[in-house]
Order: sequence, then C-alpha cells, then structure tokens
Amino acid sequence: MTTTRRAAGPAAVVCAAVLALVVVLSGPGPSSSAAGTVAGAGPDASGRDAERPAYTFVSSPDLFNGDLGDVRSAPTWRPGMPNSWNGHWAKNVENIFGQLAAFDADDYLVAGDLVEGQWHLDKRDDRVFGTGDATVTRAGNVYYPRWKSFWRAAGVDPARVHEAVGDHEVGDNLARARGRQYRLFPRYKRVFARHFTVPGGEHRYRMHPRKGQHADTAYATWLAPGVLLVTVDVFASQKAGIAATVEGEQLAWVRRVLARTRASDTVIVQGHVPVLGPVRRFATSAIRLRGGEDSPFWRLLRARDVDLYLSGEVHADTAVQRAPGDPLQVSHGGLAKFGTIRFLTGSVAADGTVSLVSRQIRKQSVVPTDPRGRRLWSTNKTMPWKVVLDPFSTETGTLTLSPSGRVTESSGHLALNPDLD
Repeated sequence: MTTTRRAAGPAAVVCAAVLALVVVLSGPGPSSSAAGTVAGAGPDASGRDAERPAYTFVSSPDLFNGDLGDVRSAPTWRPGMPNSWNGHWAKNVENIFGQLAAFDADDYLVAGDLVEGQWHLDKRDDRVFGTGDATVTRAGNVYYPRWKSFWRAAGVDPARVHEAVGDHEVGDNLARARGRQYRLFPRYKRVFARHFTVPGGEHRYRMHPRKGQHADTAYATWLAPGVLLVTVDVFASQKAGIAATVEGEQLAWVRRVLARTRASDTVIVQGHVPVLGPVRRFATSAIRLRGGEDSPFWRLLRARDVDLYLSGEVHADTAVQRAPGDPLQVSHGGLAKFGTIRFLTGSVAADGTVSLVSRQIRKQSVVPTDPRGRRLWSTNKTMPWKVVLDPFSTETGTLTLSPSGRVTESSGHLALNPDLD
C-alpha cells in the first residue's frame, strides 16, 4: 500500500534517512482534509465516517521550557540589549524539529510548556520588552510566532500542531493570590489564545467552552474519522491563587463533548499536568491535578471510556492505568536546556488499537556559558549557551492499547505501572 507524503523542509530531509525504519508506524494516514483539523473540520460535522483510516501523531510537550527566538523584532529592543538566540540554538531547533517532522505524522500534539514564560519578571532590568504589564504581551508576540516558525521551517504546517496551556504559558508554576503573576494571569491567557486558539479574534476550533475563563484556551477537534482530541486548560484563577484543576464550566463542557462520542471512537485528552501518580520526574515542580483520580474530571474520563490522557510537566516517561479499560495516562516530555528531548510517536489503527513508542534525543554535550561567561538570555532564567544533541532519536519503550482499553504489551520506559516510590 502506498502512502502519500507531505513535502518536508530541509531539516526533515536530513533526518528522514536516519528515521526511515520508524516513520512507518502504521498504514497510511488520513487525507490532508482530515489531518490538522480546525473549526468544523473532519469528514463531517460529527467527525465520523463509514471507513476509518489509520492515523498517526507525535506528542512532544515541554520541548524547551525556555524562551527561544530572536528578540530584536520586539519594538522595545535596542542595540546592545541581550538576545534569546544564537547559532548553536538555531542548529538545535533545526535538528529537533527536523527529527519530529521526519515522522510525517498527521498531527503534532503539545501538552504545554512551549516557553519559559516568566515574562512578568526582569531579573537584570534589561527592559528588552519594556516595562509594565505589557511586557507579557510583547514577549508572547515574539516567542509564540517563533515557535510556529520552527515547525514551518521543518515542513510542518502549524495547523497540524495542537497546543495546550502549560504552567510556563501562565508565568511558571502556580501563582499565589495578590502577586503580580496572579494579577497578570488573564493577560498570559489572552496572548496565548491570540497566537494559538483565537487568532485574529476567530476561534480556530469549532468545539470550545462558550463561557468561563477557559472559553478561549480549551477545545476539542476530530483529528481523523473516529479520533477525537480534547485539550483541557488545567489552570484556573481562584481566590487563593492559581489552581491545577478542571471543574465548573470547563468540566461541564468536557462532559457535553464526551457525551457525543461513540464506543468505537478513540478519544485522546491532553492536559499539561498528570492526574495519576506516582510518575517519574526530572527537573520539575511536579504539579498534579487537584484531587487526582478522585477528581470529578478523572471520574468523568473513566465514565466516558476515554482511551488516552497525555500530560507533560514531569519531563520523564511513565504509563499508568489503574484498571483494564480505564483511561491510560502517559506523562512524558523533555527539556532541551538540560540536554534531553523525550517524545511519543503514536498510531491509531482502523480497529481503534493505539500503539505508542517513546523516543529520546540524547545530549552529546552541554556548554553552560561562552568564553565571556554569558548564557542564553531570557527575562528571568537562562539557558546554556550551547547544547549539542544527537542527530537521531532512540526508542526507549513501547505500549499497545487494545480497542477495549486493555494494555496488551508494554516495555521499557512505557512499561505499565512501574514500581515507583
């Protein structure tokens, strides 16, 4: 059977030969009209079709946890000011996104933490993004378009990339009430929405909450016939501060979306933080959803037979399923600034079988500073001046989820329910 492939950028071409054996995760994917869906997309309004082709995806949250981009485009930048870009990181971006693009997945899922995002701070008073509350907007207007350009340069249309809000998209971690980060929380959400979910003031996704503080940042879309993605925004502003939770109007919306699915549909939910534990962790604040498996959100996913919950935050791979048929949680992701990238490749077969492969791009070396002692700049935290990564990824684990929700095979980093402290 012949698969029609999309055109890839130069970086993807370089990586394609190395990755040829793993590109074929399953049979041919859906037509381009079904992939990378936006408002009202899919084979019809319900996303259903008489025949269900195989479907492929890549999931890659927490790629950087860093601000990457040439900030000289900011209206407040002046000669002599620092930059969040150099030749070393330009090569890393080409390498990383080229490798992801070489899988030629139908869609790319990103469960949060696209940036460092501590834009309400200015540790050294550099004023690259000016002063005042507008610094958040100006920074987002630089880094988010750059994020899209990384995909585009690798040959992936940003319409095929589906992002969720991570804690770094709201300033990093859970802000307490009355602080500046807490006050700027709505502004952080607005700049994210402007670039990813409500560009030009129009909702990119037809299915989204109609009211409440998550109306512009949570969404659902049929990725392919019988394959539904529900993206939740797990961050809510409450009197005591920012909480990691899915409740209220967003939860009611998720309930309505899931009520319209069929037992034969494959339902993937992505949200930034894990719900179940314990999970492996690396260089993380380890935020988890309030209430865990007893939360109304998780009880709803169980009741509606959701197949897969993808989360980031912890920068390590763990597959957890409380009982056969329950939603399978896979927490994963990497940190390029620490010299490691972890991501998943996945396929959904015509019968609904989900196959996952965890992969890692390993570091060759990390050089923290240049000869003058400089690191790569950002408003608060900095990244190493130079990181050298392998030009290929290695397989670290596999998992197969049957249409009935039973894990029939798991190995390596995706070995089910590891014995963790």
